[in-house]
Amino acid sequence: MTILAIIVFLVCTITLVLVEPKVPSKDQYGPFFARNFAHRGLHNIKENIPENTMAAFHRAKEHGYGIELDIRFTKDKRIVVFHDDGLKRACGVEKNVNEFTFDELENFGLFGTDHKIPLFSDVLKEIGGAVPMIVEFKSTMSDYKELCQDAWKMLSSYEGQFCIESFDPRVVAWFNKHHANVLRGQLTSSVRDLSGGTSKIFAFAISNVLTNVIARPHFIAHSTDKKSPMVILCQWLGAKRFIWTVRDPALADKYELENDGVIFENYLPKPKFYKETGER
Repeated sequence: MTILAIIVFLVCTITLVLVEPKVPSKDQYGPFFARNFAHRGLHNIKENIPENTMAAFHRAKEHGYGIELDIRFTKDKRIVVFHDDGLKRACGVEKNVNEFTFDELENFGLFGTDHKIPLFSDVLKEIGGAVPMIVEFKSTMSDYKELCQDAWKMLSSYEGQFCIESFDPRVVAWFNKHHANVLRGQLTSSVRDLSGGTSKIFAFAISNVLTNVIARPHFIAHSTDKKSPMVILCQWLGAKRFIWTVRDPALADKYELENDGVIFENYLPKPKFYKETGER
């Protein structure tokens, strides 16, 4: 019985060490608390406003929504705002973003429009600190550190509220090590959802937030898929709850009640929502 108790104690201790978050202060999470964030800007292709474009960010700002966006490198190491690794879905080109220089990318319209892939620096100027911003880092196996360093050069002088998130725990860990006061989040989802784009081992680790041991995120941004027990434990231990991507307005109230921040698209919620703490 004593041996069993010791084993149980060790397993519980190791689990806590692996998944423990860094609980943020109110000053850190306050600007992002109880807010709706427009996923890749407030886009609507029917109105000729594609995702992750200057027009989408301008529209989100006008509505008072927080903004979620994605950054990555081009071939010539310019930081652009674009979600996918490849250009096929948005531009109809069978190559990756990092196979082109920024000047070359300007030859491609987005989703059949005249809108172009914007530079991160230009997007920062457009948002101008008007609304809080979630910056998702789209890193590769080799460029995560350089992407963090170069993005930070821009963000460090940005006069507005921003936080960072990534599926790559190395990005979250980099901010934990170098700029610990910046609110940081670990993106995750179910193993089934993650397995399509990575190894099953990595998908298992991320879906169970086992990489928290190096990243110590302040919040967990989980998809609308079912959460693993480890994610639930991490949030019970104090990690803030963000959810992506809510598309059904009929479920908006439910997700707002259950989370501290909501990343949405395809409907128009209120910019802020009520939480029981009384914060708005």
